[in-house]
Amino acid sequence: MKIAVTGGTGFIGHYILRRLAVAGHQLRAWYRVGSDRSGLEDCSDSIEWLPGELCPYIDLPDSWDAYLASLSPTRRQTIRRKERAFFREHAPTVVDYAPDRLDEGWSHLIRLHHRQRQHGTAFGPNDAKLQLAFAGALAPVGRVWLTTLNVGGTPVAAWYGFAAGDTMCFYQCGRDPAWEHASVGQVLMGIMIRRAIEKGFRTFDFLRGDEPYKMTWTSTLRSDQVLVAYRRGFRGALARQGDSLVRAVRRAGRALRARAASRRSRGSSS
Repeated sequence: MKIAVTGGTGFIGHYILRRLAVAGHQLRAWYRVGSDRSGLEDCSDSIEWLPGELCPYIDLPDSWDAYLASLSPTRRQTIRRKERAFFREHAPTVVDYAPDRLDEGWSHLIRLHHRQRQHGTAFGPNDAKLQLAFAGALAPVGRVWLTTLNVGGTPVAAWYGFAAGDTMCFYQCGRDPAWEHASVGQVLMGIMIRRAIEKGFRTFDFLRGDEPYKMTWTSTLRSDQVLVAYRRGFRGALARQGDSLVRAVRRAGRALRARAASRRSRGSSS
């Protein structure tokens, strides 16, 4: 059987890949450039490694009800129940900031994103500046969605994405941990998916990364590809040779570790 595996470079992923390979399956596994794939050299004939990350997406139907019908009964009921309860108990408002209030909405997004991810963030200072400039260029033509879910006038969740043709791309979000019990991030995500359907978009793209919360909305995946371009001239050639050397050293290291593991295995069996 051919099986696609995500997370194969992690501790549990290594174990799963090995067990499946030993069972005779042919595997396709994705890895991030620079991640450690050592320890599986003896299974190399059974594993096809693909550089890049998985990208979840939704092929949007014509209605919200049709989308919900594509989910499991339990998941469908959970989405409906949480949204109904939140609106009934807290009377929230949905506020859009693009294009006229982009800076205000952006400050809410950054604040909530950092509150949500206190021990790490996808929005460093340079990333945030780049994305704000990008959003500022797209907002005047109506291609940016920057939205908060407010309770009592205070944002408790924020969502940022942009349109590319008939695709709505989700880029980043944030939420107040104090409202985690109300699943405010999930409620706002559902609102934005439903809006994309109602606006006639054909695809809702979660972009890079198969984080568990994304996979609660879809089971459809594709992978991105990594393309490295080098400038012409001496510097480009030097960079290319340096990258080749790093890859060669990593391959040699993996081979040495595999031989050492094989010797240890033979020694213990004898």
